[in-house]
Parts: sequence; C-alpha cells; structure tokens
Amino acid sequence: MADLPQRMRLHRFHQRFEHVAACTCGFLQVAQLKEVYGFPDSTYQVLKNRFIVDSSKVKKLNVNMATEAELAQHPYIGKQMARNIIILRNGLQSFENIEQLRQVPLINEEKYRKIAPYLVLN
Repeated sequence: MADLPQRMRLHRFHQRFEHVAACTCGFLQVAQLKEVYGFPDSTYQVLKNRFIVDSSKVKKLNVNMATEAELAQHPYIGKQMARNIIILRNGLQSFENIEQLRQVPLINEEKYRKIAPYLVLN
C-alpha cells in the first residue's frame, strides 16, 4: 500500500490524466500517459499494465465543421496549426480525406499520426 506522499502524487497524476483526457477528447492508447507533464517514466513503467484505454469513447472533431478555436483547444493542434488547418480548408472548400492534412504547414508525419485519429470529416 502506498504511503501518504505517494498517494498524493498519484492523486495529482490522476487529476492531470483527467485534464489531458478532457482536452484531447480521450486517450487512444496507454502510451499517451507518458506525455502527461511530470509523470515519470519509472512510474509509468510500474503502472502501465493497470491502465485501460477504451478508444471507442474518444470524441472526434469534425475537421470540416470545427472552428479555429475548437481545433486550437486540442493539445496536439494548438492555435497556429488550427489557423493553418482553417486556411487550407477554406482553400479546398472542405477536406475530402484526412490525409489532406499533411499539406498543412506545421503538420509533419509525427503530428499527423497524433492528430488524425481525433479527426473525422463529417
């Protein structure tokens, strides 16, 4: 059983996990927990098999309908990328497939892999 300081740290991490999950519309995989600020890899390694992620509950953003502000709230997107997504969307009239996001300035392959699962077209 964890002592009081350990329980307090775990409680803070739990609060951060909930905040990040709310901002990203949910976790798609357990490994995303490593991205939570201040969560040590050593703690992640001990606890990773105790987490369950249900990716079916992830809320997705409609990239053809979302406002710049809605896109910017997503932690993997941010203000500048949201602005660039909107500029490209306006130029195209609408996205026909998610892969068109690769044309957006600031979206490299790593960013694309992170954001694409959170986006839908309609």
